[in-house]
Amino acid sequence: MSQLVPAQKTAWLTLAAASASILAFGVLIPLVGPQAAQAAFALLCVTGLGAYYFRPRKGDDTPILDERDRLIESRSQVLGFKLFWVVFVGTCMSLWALARYGWHQEMVSVDLLPGLVMGGWIVYAIAHSVAVLAQYGRSQADGGQ
Repeated sequence: MSQLVPAQKTAWLTLAAASASILAFGVLIPLVGPQAAQAAFALLCVTGLGAYYFRPRKGDDTPILDERDRLIESRSQVLGFKLFWVVFVGTCMSLWALARYGWHQEMVSVDLLPGLVMGGWIVYAIAHSVAVLAQYGRSQADGGQ
């Protein structure tokens, strides 16, 4: 097995943090309710540690990212944002339709907004990470690094 590049390490870290926060949220809902359970998403702060993998090593002059890494990152970001936007708009419109025609209300609770933001970030982070890992896996299968 080849050694993971920094982007792959960061992608695995992000997937682990997103999975842990979703699992913790699911466990906390019956215990403390949906509003307080949103505290589980604080686990997403761990993804900030991914920057550790991109710091230069002492005495090593090799670049951390090359052109291929930048292309993979760019493609992954585009895919993540596209998927985020589709899911975000679909969720907003579904909530509107449900509130308007299902619950027969004119308003949606503001307590849903933090959940939309956190859910949107998780969708982006998971899509981005999976795209990074898939592209590196494909390039390694093709005889790349």
